[in-house]
Amino acid sequence: MLKSSTHRTQVPVSFSPGMEFLLGDLCSSKTGMPAEERANLELVQYQSESTAALDYCPLQWWAKAAAKCPNLARLARKYNCVPASATPPHRIPQETQVLFDMRRACLGPELVDKLLFLNGNHNV
Repeated sequence: MLKSSTHRTQVPVSFSPGMEFLLGDLCSSKTGMPAEERANLELVQYQSESTAALDYCPLQWWAKAAAKCPNLARLARKYNCVPASATPPHRIPQETQVLFDMRRACLGPELVDKLLFLNGNHNV
């Protein structure tokens, strides 16, 4: 009769702190540099870039700058792009329309001024 010996090998479990677990690749130190230092380095690189002309497309500028500032480019794509909506008002459910109206009524005067300026000057 053969005796089977069971040897359990301990595999080291890597424990990552909470923020590293939540932020994933943004917080991992592939380069050995902490996330805060990489963010500061990206900000310095961004600030050293030359400003684009007013008639230059910002999306093209960020596509060019994405190699130097990948995290800032990702944030720019997320927050600088406005999602379009072409739904006619009669197709929006009444409850949703009321919610939109309430949000629109809560806009601050500074934001309304900026929106009106952009709307009035979008062809310039």
